[in-house]
Amino acid sequence: MSTNLGVWVKNSIQPAPTVKPVKLPPTKPQPGDGQTEKIYREAIAWFSGAVKRTDALIAPAESAAKRIIAGGELYADGTSGFAMEMFSRAGGYGFLKKWSGEPIKANDVLFFGMMRSREPDYEHSLTVLTWKSRRIPGQVMHFSSRRWPYVKRTIPTMKLDRWGGRLALIDTDGPDGSSWSDISLNQMATIATAWALQGEMFAAASRNGKTLATLASDAEPNGKLWDRSVRGKKLNPRFKLPAIPAGKISREYYLACQKQLVAFLNSDQTGQVRLAAERLAAAVARGKRVFVVISGHLHVTGALVPRSFRESVIVYGRPWQWRDEVLEKGDVLLDFGYLTYPTRRADKALKRGAEVVTISVADGPTDKNRTHIKSLWSNWDSVINVTGYPVRILPSSGVVQTVQWYALMDETEKAMKRLAKRSR
Repeated sequence: MSTNLGVWVKNSIQPAPTVKPVKLPPTKPQPGDGQTEKIYREAIAWFSGAVKRTDALIAPAESAAKRIIAGGELYADGTSGFAMEMFSRAGGYGFLKKWSGEPIKANDVLFFGMMRSREPDYEHSLTVLTWKSRRIPGQVMHFSSRRWPYVKRTIPTMKLDRWGGRLALIDTDGPDGSSWSDISLNQMATIATAWALQGEMFAAASRNGKTLATLASDAEPNGKLWDRSVRGKKLNPRFKLPAIPAGKISREYYLACQKQLVAFLNSDQTGQVRLAAERLAAAVARGKRVFVVISGHLHVTGALVPRSFRESVIVYGRPWQWRDEVLEKGDVLLDFGYLTYPTRRADKALKRGAEVVTISVADGPTDKNRTHIKSLWSNWDSVINVTGYPVRILPSSGVVQTVQWYALMDETEKAMKRLAKRSR
């Protein structure tokens, strides 16, 4: 095992601590709960169940790791936003590619993630899983819930005997429903399960004497230097790790995400979500626009907006695409951020007479024209420390921000209904 962590010694905790369960809040509705609390309680409860299902990830992960070690490619496809969440993430695999229909060869692996119980891309999923089965000699990891009606009806058509074990149906145990809580839970469950399986691939490779190459976060010490060191590589030859027990990383990842959700639910930030929702609802009610700038990956194309105010919300894109000139007086800039507070974007928006809602790990101001929601996930994003490995693996932001986004959407919809009732 390598003990020389080089310039990355400050990035990781050595030896890696065990992620212990936290005291869980009630998962059933409580007096005084709003929509935010409801969504968070259900998400926290899901992770308690997921921890008990990690054994189902081990065999598919071992199969996938062997294929990648043998030189195979790793692809991602599925519901809009899924592949973007998997691609080029802190703590994820730099060699993962978005699938564009390339032939899936014998040693290749395709992650196919479905995030909706009412899936708009059902036909795409059905095509991949049925008639293309003979044309995909590689491994397919299909993430969906066995509770979804279209999944139940698709499984008999898959002709599993033709796959010869190459198709792994990974059950996310998401609900069959269309409430914002159900939509949030389904998206979160698919993303969290896909990351947990990638963690088990990392562990499986270690048991085969190999270390899969992961990316660092650009925000952590020497993160960009690390990324250059693994560019174009599937394996990292510099760090030979002790064998990681099967199930360890996925369990710790689930517990780490759950811990972050618990911290948010137990904080005063649930009230900030409602305050932000009131600001958004008021802007929509007076005929103004909400422009959304997203620093993460998943939500650029994966975040849904309620139909009741969808025409008033413009998901503009990433921070480098943003142009504050589009704002008019009375509009709202919703900066769905990452680690730092977006000072320049917020200040420019205020100067144009707009209001600002910001969400980030950093602290931020709340006043007459601004509302800030403080995210409570780990700095640098990736959360799992591996003994003998300098950078953490597996990001949590896409998982916990999913709950945050849909809590805000649900609260905004409820705030709009209250405003409409008052105006009658």
